[in-house]
Amino acid sequence: MFGSEHYEVAVVLNGLATIEVERGRPVQAEPLYWRALAIKERVLGPEHPEIGVLLNYLAVMHRKARGSSRSSQPTGLRVPTWGNRMRSLQHA
Repeated sequence: MFGSEHYEVAVVLNGLATIEVERGRPVQAEPLYWRALAIKERVLGPEHPEIGVLLNYLAVMHRKARGSSRSSQPTGLRVPTWGNRMRSLQHA
């Protein structure tokens, strides 16, 4: 019904990733979140607010992973371009 790059595919991937995080399986969740993010960036654009929401999910996932294992370090999160733009607008 939907192609692999359809918005609804990203929604499902995001939901599956969230379930994996809740089950304590961040390693399985991370690629699902990244795939959902890639689709949404292409469909909505990199500065759409939903991109920030997905990046927040990734940050929460990394925080939960660190909490369960102190030796676990996050793989690194990128800073969204719209975040820097918002900060510059707030200080204008």
